Amino acid sequence: MADMGAPLAITMGDASGVGPEIVLRSFASGTLGADVVVYGDEAILRHGAQLLHLDVDWGRLAVVDLGLLAADDHRPRQLDAASGAAAQAYVARATQDALAGTVAGLVTMPMNKEATQLSDPGFVGHTEFIAALCGANNVTMMLTNGPLAVTHLSTQCTLA
Repeated sequence: MADMGAPLAITMGDASGVGPEIVLRSFASGTLGADVVVYGDEAILRHGAQLLHLDVDWGRLAVVDLGLLAADDHRPRQLDAASGAAAQAYVARATQDALAGTVAGLVTMPMNKEATQLSDPGFVGHTEFIAALCGANNVTMMLTNGPLAVTHLSTQCTLA
């Protein structure tokens, strides 16, 4: 059980995608505070902040730096196997920490399924991956907005 004072984990998502930008812009605007910790690669976040011309107080942004990618590995808008594998590793570590109670919960930034499948061909999506890490066999994704809650009948199914 998570400590009520534990921070909320936010995974950085695919380094080549929009996840790092969302995290950085949210932090720079003051939307994210001391009650969150980002799981990812600090080198990518720092490089992203430079590209976006954002002034980030690195002493206040808590990062669990997995050290999987360097600034030279940052390839925004490009399909990249290393970025896909790293994004999966961020989710795995944050999920493990949530299960251990180190963090209160988990928010994930977008992963590129195609990039992740380059290193893990069996990867289907966040929901299924997190469920497997938790040992859950029957899961669904629920989306809520105020009093409205919906769940998918099927996920990740192609019409073909």
